Amino acid sequence: MRNTSKEKIEFAKRLADAMEMKGIKQSPTTLQKLFNECFEGKPVKMHTARKWLLGSAFPRQDKLVCLAKLLGTSSEYLHFGTDNGSTFIITQNDGSAYELPYQQKQFVRRYLTLTISHQRLVNDLVAELAIN
Repeated sequence: MRNTSKEKIEFAKRLADAMEMKGIKQSPTTLQKLFNECFEGKPVKMHTARKWLLGSAFPRQDKLVCLAKLLGTSSEYLHFGTDNGSTFIITQNDGSAYELPYQQKQFVRRYLTLTISHQRLVNDLVAELAIN
């Protein structure tokens, strides 16, 4: 099944977001280098990485899995924008609710692995930032 232009563009957005969340420069050269370091198959060329970032090409499944691993996300998220992991629902004071996006779920999962003292530090930092 071929991916449509819209699907490729949405993939490119999610790829760019995942790179940003990981602190990786959004350049084809950087993506190519990091990808080829972790991929065990035939290396990709810079042109291929560029096409992924521009949304004009979509990686095969084996490459998608490697990209997800490299970026600390899931291949399902990169491909479809969904995550079949745990559901995190936030309920607002007005009773409305929404599900956290994948990157925020990852943040919560990482936060929960911290020690209590580190969680307090994160809480204090977020509280301080929220004031400003």
